[in-house]
Amino acid sequence: LILPEKKEIDVKFYSQFPLDISTWVKYNEPYQNMCEEASLLNWYYHLIWKKPNLKEYNQDLLKLKEIEDLIFEWWYKHTSIQDTLKLLIAFQDNQKVFWEIVENPSIQIIKEHITKWNLIIVPLYWKWLSNKLFVDWWPIYHNLLIKWYTEQNFITNEVWVSKWDWFMYKQSELMENIYNYDKKLYPDNFQNWKKEILILYK
Repeated sequence: LILPEKKEIDVKFYSQFPLDISTWVKYNEPYQNMCEEASLLNWYYHLIWKKPNLKEYNQDLLKLKEIEDLIFEWWYKHTSIQDTLKLLIAFQDNQKVFWEIVENPSIQIIKEHITKWNLIIVPLYWKWLSNKLFVDWWPIYHNLLIKWYTEQNFITNEVWVSKWDWFMYKQSELMENIYNYDKKLYPDNFQNWKKEILILYK
């Protein structure tokens, strides 16, 4: 299959830090561990053509945390893509959603889905990423949303970043660091986590 050299999907960006508040509060709980929830909402709003203001978005983030507290027994800090799906099903309001979990994905597979207007949530071991905005003492597990590609790069809604509409990673870098959270192997055996991604269909 011959793919275009680049493909763009216009997805409005929402950070996992939605509030214009002091840095200390902003990076405090629960927001410092809300990358899974923020990535999910970035996709969900795109699906239903919703563009909430930051106050409404913050309310949805906290609603997701309340659901997680209930169904995951007060554990929201790390969520596998399988549990992210459970969260989506509990959160969405009679909206049909279609998805697929792909194990050992290739760059080609990701590009093919983007050309079909599908978005991808990618779980990552983030301590090996080149993003200098990460800090050494933060959790090792991270999620982001891939929304378009160029010849060598993936363009993402990198929810850790507060104000940028997009963040670019080398395709090879993201692919090497795909690891889906497994609480049985956390934190020391992350290299045995499965390499899985979540395809969310438009």
